[in-house]
Amino acid sequence: IERPLLLVSNVSASASRDRQLLRTSMENPYLAAVVREVRDQILGRTVARVSLAGSAILLDLRLPRDRVLRISLDRASPAFYLSEADRERFNSGLRAGDGFISLLRKHLLGARLVSLDKDPLDRIVRILFESFDAAGNTQQSILVVSLTGRSANAWLVDSAGAVVDSFSEAVRDAPPVA
Repeated sequence: IERPLLLVSNVSASASRDRQLLRTSMENPYLAAVVREVRDQILGRTVARVSLAGSAILLDLRLPRDRVLRISLDRASPAFYLSEADRERFNSGLRAGDGFISLLRKHLLGARLVSLDKDPLDRIVRILFESFDAAGNTQQSILVVSLTGRSANAWLVDSAGAVVDSFSEAVRDAPPVA
């Protein structure tokens, strides 16, 4: 599949061109292709850093060429792709007062990404992470991402299925069920 390669490999060239490409590209079949392509590159990786750049969640999985998983929850152009890390933007998301990003760091830093799935009929992506607690027991956290335009949101869900927190304060209800 050629189109996802365009998105995944060279997103940093021109921000306005990228936004236009992403705005027209995150339709359901295209998102499915991007998820399939990205899955092969990120499964089994450990989360090294978590940041927030505007309305985008950045997950540093220590990929080659300093690429990061970028999940844009911009309601005008939600997107999911690998991007070259912009260190300045990555570090700009270090504000301590953001509760959602703090909880993402608490639950995801050091966790291994074990599953990446997209709901077949919707633009919902589920990312499963595993980590260990102090007693050595396995804990699972799920980042559920809804890339559905005006209702774009992300939820952090624990292994029992309870919502820990959501990105958008306006939409705190449960994430879409698979």
